[in-house]
Amino acid sequence: MTVNPVTRPLLALAATLSVQTLGSMVLTIPSVIAPAVAPSLGLGADRVGLFVGIAYFAAMLSGLASGGWVARVGAVAVSRAAMAACAFGAFVAIAGSPLPLALAAVLVGTGYGMINPSSTSLLGQHAPLSNRGLFFSLKQTGVPLGVALSGLAMPWDCTRSAGSSRPWARAPPACCSRWRFGRRSHDWSRASGDDHASEAPPRRNRPEPAPPRRPPA
Repeated sequence: MTVNPVTRPLLALAATLSVQTLGSMVLTIPSVIAPAVAPSLGLGADRVGLFVGIAYFAAMLSGLASGGWVARVGAVAVSRAAMAACAFGAFVAIAGSPLPLALAAVLVGTGYGMINPSSTSLLGQHAPLSNRGLFFSLKQTGVPLGVALSGLAMPWDCTRSAGSSRPWARAPPACCSRWRFGRRSHDWSRASGDDHASEAPPRRNRPEPAPPRRPPA
């Protein structure tokens, strides 16, 4: 991996932290709203465990594959794909029936699994060496921050929506806003070397061949 000629550590931290927070929030919504929403859908609240299990299994698979995706298309593109998957999954979950909820679990889990590999690559490019541990720690606070925001906001929204699946409708606009931010961030990330071309190992100059020896006179 080459060293970036231009780094923007604060912008990279803001982007990765917000993506991590939104991904965590979307994945936590079912567990928070299940007691209020599940009876209106004809499901038991304990069935939220199936959603969480499917989502995390999908996250495990997408996380394993995301390293290769980051190397091919870049960290920003993978982050945008993660937000798009989370937004589409939340949109599908609004239907509220078992089959769309299962599909939503796969989509949200797939998006969530792509977040950590892409954000790690992005911060690795931009975080200063002297404070790299701090930057990665701050980025990872997006996980409890997303859970906290979901726990605080969703019960209030469930009260307003009278137990419907309406709280899911809050997630797609938020994820789409991060997707649009990632689109605007693509230019500076490419300028600073965060694309698949920058991941390629540097070419080594071949040594020039030694001149032939002349036979002694």
